[in-house]
Amino acid sequence: MTLKQATSYANWLTEIFALRDQDAKVTFSVPTKKQWIRAARGESSHTYAWKGIYLRNSKGVYLSNFKGLSAEDIHFNEITKKYEIYDTSSDLHDVATITSPAKSYYPNEFGIYNMCGNVAELVSDDTVAMGGSWNDPGYDVRVESEQPATEPKSTIGFRVVVVIEEL
Repeated sequence: MTLKQATSYANWLTEIFALRDQDAKVTFSVPTKKQWIRAARGESSHTYAWKGIYLRNSKGVYLSNFKGLSAEDIHFNEITKKYEIYDTSSDLHDVATITSPAKSYYPNEFGIYNMCGNVAELVSDDTVAMGGSWNDPGYDVRVESEQPATEPKSTIGFRVVVVIEEL
């Protein structure tokens, strides 16, 4: 989904809502980066939406849908002189290869699921998606992680924000 498509959907949703309830003034939109970060982070300044700095809880369970990597996945390429990631997926880590159902992980303090991981989410004021996806390593599912969003990808989605002006 592109930002243009997501914005068109939000506009369509606004029109449909207006047809159903002509007494209410309700507007749907793709969130700005500032709105998205606030929704993800809540009142905290933590790295991840679950108010923490770790990718697993105290029982060792992953708190988000992301690409689990371990030391054996990182290799130094002697030709390019750079580190590269080779996915050597094994039963040792919880490797998600697609998006997961919304309630697979715990919600944040606002009750919103999957603000970090699962799919990176489009924001309206830039051609980026925030929060990382199922195909990103743990470091890249931070609240403020950004990735280019100039074309549709299976790793990018969106949410809408609703503003209620009158009821």
